[in-house]
Amino acid sequence: MTGAAAPADPDNASTYKIQDYYPYQSAYGSNSITVNEHVGYSNYNGLQIAWLKQAGRLSFNLNYTWSKALGIINSTVDAFTVHGNYGVLNIDRPQVINTSYAYDIGNVYHGDHKVIGGAANGWTVSGVTTWQSGGNLQAQDTQNLGLTIPNTTTNESLTSNTYFGTYVNEILPIAACNPRSKLHAQQLLNLYCFSAPVVGSQGMRQFSYLSGPSYNNSDLTIYKSFGITERQKVQFRASAFNFLNHPLWGFSTSNDITLKYATANSASFTPNVASGLPAGYTWDTMDSKSGSARVFELSLKYSF
Repeated sequence: MTGAAAPADPDNASTYKIQDYYPYQSAYGSNSITVNEHVGYSNYNGLQIAWLKQAGRLSFNLNYTWSKALGIINSTVDAFTVHGNYGVLNIDRPQVINTSYAYDIGNVYHGDHKVIGGAANGWTVSGVTTWQSGGNLQAQDTQNLGLTIPNTTTNESLTSNTYFGTYVNEILPIAACNPRSKLHAQQLLNLYCFSAPVVGSQGMRQFSYLSGPSYNNSDLTIYKSFGITERQKVQFRASAFNFLNHPLWGFSTSNDITLKYATANSASFTPNVASGLPAGYTWDTMDSKSGSARVFELSLKYSF
């Protein structure tokens, strides 16, 4: 910067001040400077298999996808390196199965009665079924599963400043056993396997895949077209959405999978299950059903 010539001001034939022309000198003061940089990347890898049949009375499309979506997670677990925040993304669905099918029932009545034949023959049954395995709970919730540690002696919550002597975005838990082992009905992970790390140490950034609730749905339709004239037709269609009336299990509140501990000496930690959980709620177990109920739809379409 030293010795650089300031540009001429065409309006008053004077010169700019050197600190105006070069704003990054000390005269710029303590104002912030925005510097853009690449701090994120992601990748997707998958295997897709499909089995299709498009001829004959039965046609179907069966496909399966096995994949992994990885990248820089939203929370800043590692404030010092970009790659330290690399893990499973919240859009990840490891396994997906989709099916669609149609079956022409054909002529089930072979008699001579035209009314019965018209009502019984020529129907088509079609349906769609999909299933997706659950996403990663750490990616969908928080990387440390909402870990909080109140000190019962000081009535203050322990923070990363307490743990590390400096600010780190999240304190990560440790696991004393496999959180996916010894599960009972409607339980996805055993939260009693987790614990808070010793003060001064950090827990695990990424555990083995902690799957969330899976998704499935099945729709079924039966329909037939009746000819009136050469150009006019009426189609009758009966559809059932979620015809199996299968509910989707899930958590009634995020507190169901939130790691809550209490400590009196900042050295030993006990689960504080009751904190944040209303009476009747569970911890680490799916306790609610969602999704639409079975819905029927009747329709009549006239073509001319």
